[in-house]
Amino acid sequence: MVGFTTASLIGQSSNPADLLANASLGAPTLAAPAVSGTGASATVSLSWTVPAGDPANQWIVSRGAGGCPPGSFATIATVSVESYTDTPGAAGTYCYEIQSELGNWTSQLSNQQTVTVSPTLPALVQKAHNESGGAVATISATFASSPAQNHLLVAIVGTSSSVTINQPAGWSSAINQSGAPGQAIFYKIAGAAESATVTVTTGSSQLGIQIYEYSGVATASPLDQTGSSTGTSSSPASGSATTTQAIELLLVGEVIKTNRTLSSWSNSFAQENDNVNGAGPNKAEYGGADRIVQSTGTYSTTATAGASAAWRGQIATFKAAP
Repeated sequence: MVGFTTASLIGQSSNPADLLANASLGAPTLAAPAVSGTGASATVSLSWTVPAGDPANQWIVSRGAGGCPPGSFATIATVSVESYTDTPGAAGTYCYEIQSELGNWTSQLSNQQTVTVSPTLPALVQKAHNESGGAVATISATFASSPAQNHLLVAIVGTSSSVTINQPAGWSSAINQSGAPGQAIFYKIAGAAESATVTVTTGSSQLGIQIYEYSGVATASPLDQTGSSTGTSSSPASGSATTTQAIELLLVGEVIKTNRTLSSWSNSFAQENDNVNGAGPNKAEYGGADRIVQSTGTYSTTATAGASAAWRGQIATFKAAP
């Protein structure tokens, strides 16, 4: 906390009410405040102190974009306490200054305080998965709790045979490819009282579903890019995607027609799911991995499977909240 110096008054009273009531008194000399501030994810905390006897009873808070001095300041608040929390609305560097006020009298401007606001990164909130033991036409997975409104929901559905994967009502399709195996990635922004259960219908096949909830993702047009790859080996790959925004969530789904573990995802992707369904010629392994990036670029990942088989990989990238 950074303090004021004591005001020097011209007149007969240092009581703010007396000063405002008696126009014959001279204007008080208000001390220019000295301000300090710190930035965190999406917020700025400013503070100052007022010594006993200082007549100021409110403070004008101004902000400019960029480092100090900015091109221009704009008044963002007038407060009656010696602190203020600002939410600039975007990550970046901001410049602040404070001015003391008493009635029509104002102090000189404070020092200019530079504060950097860090971005809010997407974060995994919860996940769930389910697999069918045999050929079915419907599969569901259920989160442990109802998703929060405005969070991103993603469903990755894999099939062991070439069937149609139907887009759930109210969801959007990021990518949907049939084949043996086939896979689709669906997404939506959670609404109020969003169901914890996600259900997808397909042609009859052995199925696997992975569902994910993320915070910190753009609520308008969240999908950026997609990519895919297919082959037969023990190294299922995602395909590549080139992001257009610095901060993005990258989410990958893999399905391979074997019941051997997927592991060791390359390029700093973190495994979030690995599960097997079925037996016999239509058995399949389903996996998912994610990564948060903070610069634009072309991204991909390759997993290691316990055996060689036909596989399909997909990647979808989602923009962070502004």
